Amino acid sequence: MITFVTRHDNESVCIRTIVNQLIEQGIRFRGWEEQELPREIPPDFESYPALIADEEILRDADEGMRRRLEAYASRNYVYIIGRDAADPALPLRAAEDFFAVELNVFQAASGLKREEFPALPDRVIIDGFFRRAEEYFATVPERRFFNEYHLHFLIGCMALEGTPFAPPGWTERINAAMESMFRHEDIQGDHDQVAAWMLARACFRRTGNRRPVEFLVRLCDELVRRRPRTAEGLPGPGGFADDPLLFSMAGTELFGRNAFTTARRDLVLNEQLHYLGGTFAAAAAVTSDMKYLNEACALLDHIERVHRDPADGLLFHASRRGETIGVKWGRGNTHALLGAFYMLRTFPEMPAGEKEKVVAFLDRSGRALRRVQSESGFWRNILNDPAAPDETSCTVIITAVYAWCVNNGLFDRDFYLPMIRRARNAIKRKFWRGYGSGNCRGTLPAYRNPAYYITRGQHIYVMPLITLALVESAKMLGEAEVKENV
Repeated sequence: MITFVTRHDNESVCIRTIVNQLIEQGIRFRGWEEQELPREIPPDFESYPALIADEEILRDADEGMRRRLEAYASRNYVYIIGRDAADPALPLRAAEDFFAVELNVFQAASGLKREEFPALPDRVIIDGFFRRAEEYFATVPERRFFNEYHLHFLIGCMALEGTPFAPPGWTERINAAMESMFRHEDIQGDHDQVAAWMLARACFRRTGNRRPVEFLVRLCDELVRRRPRTAEGLPGPGGFADDPLLFSMAGTELFGRNAFTTARRDLVLNEQLHYLGGTFAAAAAVTSDMKYLNEACALLDHIERVHRDPADGLLFHASRRGETIGVKWGRGNTHALLGAFYMLRTFPEMPAGEKEKVVAFLDRSGRALRRVQSESGFWRNILNDPAAPDETSCTVIITAVYAWCVNNGLFDRDFYLPMIRRARNAIKRKFWRGYGSGNCRGTLPAYRNPAYYITRGQHIYVMPLITLALVESAKMLGEAEVKENV
């Protein structure tokens, strides 16, 4: 364990980027359990093998402390966080690249060995989620463009309802966020924006406001009518066939962004099931018109038939005209799982045949995933590559989805229990104030280029589904510590 002292905001880009490196390199530091770093050099700093400190803290040291620091630095490693490195204007990617080098040198030069971080209590991780949720609630009214985090934050918030973690008035805050979000009725060309609308039915049920479900149906009709179609007849991942370069929005910030054009029209991505599956299923639920569900099921069928490798049951990231594209990327697999999961969540009363198909899809992936879970309890960034690093976001999603499915009577508890127990124990060692470390930088598929995926950077990022993972795995496992919390 080392000493890490700073007067910078513990959630600043600088500090959380350093924390990410320390977690991923297995360098334990004082303040981990408290999720709060000391602001001054402690009296016993000499008893620790290394020190990280702000330039300003060292500059402010009195003569006696300077002598002690000099004696310490002559035999131990002292890493100084310079002013430039802590500049709030430093872009996130630049900070990540800078500290990846600096902290690896720090470990190499100091000889620090890898240690296992203690698992944080559920309460500590969920308190961090509340920090990030407050930021989300504050920005909802101004955000006209939705993305998957609108969806995941609300799912994460709803997972806490009825638990001891939920603060007073929690349900009202969620409902207000939903109503505020769904005032923005823009039909845009990007599938990321479409995802959040799958919660329109939940909004109606919770608030009585019917307008979101009316727009949901109009949105899905526009997608069916205007989306470009792949060679297989599936909805493309973005854009409008009648406006392939989005000239209709030439005066907006969306113009010139390829996600809103038809450039990717021949690709079928696992992400499409994630973003479109639950939204089309929700439209079917509110209209009883199965044409919407059929769109979602057609995507699921294609991913099952083309993306799934019969040799190991894992999913390739994408396909183009029937040819698989990319590798068995961890989060790419969980994008497809989330699509199936959200279909079940938004349309639980779907016809039995379709429901059985969705459940079987999830179970096939679950059995394949159990075989490639790493010794650490995580899943790797490339699921079937032992050289790939552990990846936290896909592990959080797998934990959430399969624990929820078991708790809802869809899967055999005994089969999935060891997998979920190991994953739960793993992810509780990865969170800092609402950010999860070891998160792969998101990506779209690469053609026959495994090196592209293996070299994707990892960083620390918000993971709102951690609450669903913790709450559902707690219910599933029913351990003594869990019973106190949930």
